[in-house]
Amino acid sequence: PPEIAALRYEEEITRLFAPEPPAFDLILLGMGGDGHRASLFPDSPAIDERVRLVVANQVPQLKAMRITFTLPLINRARAVAFLAIDKSKAEPVRQALEAKSIADRIPATLVAPVAGELHWFLTREAAARLRHKASN
Repeated sequence: PPEIAALRYEEEITRLFAPEPPAFDLILLGMGGDGHRASLFPDSPAIDERVRLVVANQVPQLKAMRITFTLPLINRARAVAFLAIDKSKAEPVRQALEAKSIADRIPATLVAPVAGELHWFLTREAAARLRHKASN
């Protein structure tokens, strides 16, 4: 079952990093058209998880169960990088980088490494709706 698989995955990650708390050097994430990253979708239960590192997450939009890293594990990484490469990501990229209020935030905005760095790698198409355009 997914819940047992998630628990075993978490135990293995914890064992590999012991005695320190797990902190990956790099976590590379994509982003869905709805702003999800990893398998942390808007309004899914795992988005609010604050203790577990890996969980089985019911995703209502997909009518599926997925195993995912949680924010506590993602945000412990030394570096987190997002990769967005096509025009379907332009609006969620804009929302993630230019959100003005909590109500405007999408799951990707919850990624904030505690002691690490956050990087965005975007194609021109994915960055098309940003107000401040980067140069070559």
